[in-house]
Amino acid sequence: MVVDEISYSLSASAIPIEPSIRAKLLSKYEPGQVWTYKTRPGEESSRLTIVKVEPHDEIDVIVHIYISDVAIDCPSAPDGVVRNIHHSPYTEGAIDRSVKELESTTDKLPDFKEGYAVWKEGFDEGEAGVFDINVKEGVQVMADAVQGGA
Repeated sequence: MVVDEISYSLSASAIPIEPSIRAKLLSKYEPGQVWTYKTRPGEESSRLTIVKVEPHDEIDVIVHIYISDVAIDCPSAPDGVVRNIHHSPYTEGAIDRSVKELESTTDKLPDFKEGYAVWKEGFDEGEAGVFDINVKEGVQVMADAVQGGA
């Protein structure tokens, strides 16, 4: 199949191509897309926003998201609850398994750059990863970490 051959060539970096163009060719997700997704109970109004789509030689595409309107108990948060997750990296397959419907698009991305920068430094040093579980499970992992003091 031609698409598979193109994807393989782009994944293997056989063709020197600008990363943002490579990401567009490899992924159906684009920054500014706002999706409904399979949420935890009580968080049905939560949405995920695609904030960055990044090609990667081993993972193919990393989809960075901002997750709004969650409820994670956290004693250090101003009202004791974290309402938004400013940056979370996922494989495209994990996003595919999570999203339900493209709700809207926006040119104004939520603030994610600080979280991305911290993650990117850790990722480049081999100390941070990418979720390959659905977003609902990823939110739960984060909630468990915060509540467990990890």
